[in-house]
Amino acid sequence: MSIKRITTEQYLELLFKIAKEEGRLGYSFEFEGKDISLDYFSSSNYERKPAVISNYEYDLIAYPEFGGSEGIYASIYLQGYFYEGQSEWGREHVGTVKSLDTDKDTMEAMGCICGNLAFHSSRIANGMIGRLTPSKEIEKDISYAEERGKKKFIFPFLTDADNAFSNERGFVLCLASTKEDADAWFSRSLYAGSTTQCLTAEEFRDIQTNLQWLDYASTR
Repeated sequence: MSIKRITTEQYLELLFKIAKEEGRLGYSFEFEGKDISLDYFSSSNYERKPAVISNYEYDLIAYPEFGGSEGIYASIYLQGYFYEGQSEWGREHVGTVKSLDTDKDTMEAMGCICGNLAFHSSRIANGMIGRLTPSKEIEKDISYAEERGKKKFIFPFLTDADNAFSNERGFVLCLASTKEDADAWFSRSLYAGSTTQCLTAEEFRDIQTNLQWLDYASTR
């Protein structure tokens, strides 16, 4: 079973994209009537290569602080369990936002950026839970659902929506009792803007060439 994962760098770039679209991030943006200037916002972890997130038991923590040089820094971390098989609670630095100024308005704006990133991190993580779920948990969930008589419904698609998965070719596996339940789940998902149709597992076998496992869900 192949699960398309997301790296810490991709995850943070997605959060930056949302913040910019909302007018809460940019090299120059307005915060409560004041012009705020940023030096940079980076999704790089200079200590290691971007890691693949494969567990959802984490929180994104971000806070503003004065740094060793000019400006105010917002340090961004994942903390909890974010890797499959991780046995101990961990904390990992995943990004930084840095301002050019050190005044009170800038500090408050940096706090707003931190809150925006933390809020959307929770929302996005819930929306892409299939990408973040450990492989063993997915396999266990599928077996459990099948024992309860649930069926596999599949949505192959090429997204045409302006969302996190725009222009991605893949499929969603949904475990549900009826096609109506599966359709209802899909309409609420991050893929809702996609043009697709619900197929049974049997129907899907004929067209699965060149598609990737992208996500899964259960309506239980």
